[in-house]
Amino acid sequence: MEKINLIQKNKSGDADAFSQWIDLHSPNIEKFAVQFGHDLQQAGLLTEKVFSRFQSAVENVSNENQALLELYQLATTVVQEIPIPLKTANVFKFEEDNLLHNQITELTIENRIPFILTSFHHWSAQDISEILNRSETEVGLSIEQAEHALGIEQLGKKIAFLKKSYDRVSLTFKKDQLLMQPIVAEEKEIIQKSPTSKKSLIIWLGGILLFLAVISIPVFTSEEYKSKANEKYIAKLKSTFESEMTNVYEELGLGEWDPKKLEERFGMEYFGREASQLFAVLERNTKDAISDGTGIDKDKVRQEYEDIMKTVELPSVMVEQLLDKPLTDNAERSKEFLTEYFRRLREIEYAYQDIFYRYEHEIEKATKNNIFDLKKYLSKKDSYPDELRNMLNKMGSQNMNLITQEGEEWSAVFPSYINNGLDDKIRKSLHGSVAGYVAILIQKNQIHTLNVLDKHFKLEEYYAVLLDMETTLFDDKEQGELYETMIGIYYSLLSNVIVSQNITAQFDEDGILKKEYRTIWERIAKGDENSPSAYAMRKIIEIMENNEWKQTINMDSITHPIYGIMEVAKAGDLDDYLWDEQMLGVNMEDFTDLSGNSVETTDPEYLLAVENAYQNLSDNNNKNALIGINPIIIIGVYLYANEQKNPGALWLMHNEETIGQTKEEFLNGWSYSKLSIQEAEIILTDDVTSGKDDTKMIPISYEKEGVLHYDGWLKWNEERQLWEMETAPKEVGKTK
Repeated sequence: MEKINLIQKNKSGDADAFSQWIDLHSPNIEKFAVQFGHDLQQAGLLTEKVFSRFQSAVENVSNENQALLELYQLATTVVQEIPIPLKTANVFKFEEDNLLHNQITELTIENRIPFILTSFHHWSAQDISEILNRSETEVGLSIEQAEHALGIEQLGKKIAFLKKSYDRVSLTFKKDQLLMQPIVAEEKEIIQKSPTSKKSLIIWLGGILLFLAVISIPVFTSEEYKSKANEKYIAKLKSTFESEMTNVYEELGLGEWDPKKLEERFGMEYFGREASQLFAVLERNTKDAISDGTGIDKDKVRQEYEDIMKTVELPSVMVEQLLDKPLTDNAERSKEFLTEYFRRLREIEYAYQDIFYRYEHEIEKATKNNIFDLKKYLSKKDSYPDELRNMLNKMGSQNMNLITQEGEEWSAVFPSYINNGLDDKIRKSLHGSVAGYVAILIQKNQIHTLNVLDKHFKLEEYYAVLLDMETTLFDDKEQGELYETMIGIYYSLLSNVIVSQNITAQFDEDGILKKEYRTIWERIAKGDENSPSAYAMRKIIEIMENNEWKQTINMDSITHPIYGIMEVAKAGDLDDYLWDEQMLGVNMEDFTDLSGNSVETTDPEYLLAVENAYQNLSDNNNKNALIGINPIIIIGVYLYANEQKNPGALWLMHNEETIGQTKEEFLNGWSYSKLSIQEAEIILTDDVTSGKDDTKMIPISYEKEGVLHYDGWLKWNEERQLWEMETAPKEVGKTK
């Protein structure tokens, strides 16, 4: 309500409301200018220009969301009005952050702005489309192109670190001068309209002062007393707020409540930040009311204070209240509950993770051969530093704990929501339409380790979660933050049951899909005729049956169409969806031999196989995407990645031992070579030979204008079971 009032007051010309609006949003606008590429001094001046224009534009908005969209529309325009410096001095203490920042500023403006808005300001594609007056499809494509252009492994993690560095930047924008401008104008106007002589003015003032001296003596003492009492009331309220926030942090095991330190560590994502900002506004408003003699309504102030404290109710308290008063008959309030519940869990989880990883040496003590021993780690928690020990002791109160994810030769550990049945109680206390959102609590940390052949995998439980998500996605028309989070999990669950992380494990020694997978696929395919997952699975089964269930289909390519199926299903167009064209994938029979291959580079089937393999490598940003890919396709992927100017993908394709460079050195030293697959006419791989230590090698050749040319080597990575570039092509199809 306070923010809505700020918008209305802004429209009426309330200078204090404008000042508060600046306080709330100027840091993000100034950081946006820095992220775009401007230096700190320019960013401050540009921020002043944005808010100056906002004073006029505010008349066109009616609520906070519209106001924010208008503010960012102005910001995206203003940052382009002056050129960014040719070379900006490093502003971060971590070199990796400076490197990534510079790479972002080198993106095209068309891709850079949407990428910054979604990565650092958490705007949805729909909102960005309104800000930039572009379609959502264009915005989504720009973001994808930006990610591909950056070509960085673990981009999300590095973006999170860079965001923290942006939040630590010393901002230069000062609002005082901006706020003074209309005041000065008013003063000049007043002076021009006052022709009274100096002598008349002195006589008039003398009369007024004499009159006040006569009537105000008894009143002044009374008003002064009220003012002092109100000041004490506000001081006590502030002390109470700080005390309650300290108690909240102690209850969570997060250590000291100190907004300045928390801002430095977490930026805008620390638990209680909203409460801190709202209380600052309340304190300022009440002090202003005392100063100008308006006085304060203590009942109203107390109610505002209680509303502020509701924003920091612990998740555990929220659940207790929900179980006591269920929302089974109110879909809207059920979604509001989950939105706020998830926000608080996310901020607390983020804080726990920060504490956990700041004591990395304790993690190392419980790690052997890259495997983390959780029991050993927790058994020694009484010996850990106070901050870490308090966190480990308290996190269970919010239904969180440390969980591990394990691979064959690795394990990861992090704080997370735990699966102990609480999610089921929450689901039963909310409206049925939000059941899929409740599933996010558990599934978001399990999708990466889903293995349908695992003895613990229970198909019916998995399928029930999938259907809950599907139903909720169908019912939700707003497509807000919860929708975007869940649809990604929904697609991941469905994809992972279609294509295993280890694709070869899905097929027997004869290359036939294992019975266990067929059983699961057929079970999902029996779902309701309007179910997107059932419809997709029926089509996939049809494709596989036509190929006698053999691995003659590019398994990754058949999952791509499911990423658009939900919107098609919601529009009622499933039967019109061109599955035959989009899902047939690529028949790989012509590319299954390990050596002795040749292919015409104009062959559309070969080019499609190359494009699909490249897309899989680029999307997953993982070398394992090359498993099972034929050498002659890998050569094409390498050349295609070069055409796409994606050095990150090229790095993944190299043998790391023989390239003789770190990833950073490779990326910094890479330059585009104008290579084209089709210019080579024919690409060949000869018979497998033995290199050092009997390593399998394949020479690369190409034929052009009837002449055969040698141009590089592929090397077999026995550990990963895939082919890598040993000597990269330098002349294949090189244009003049």
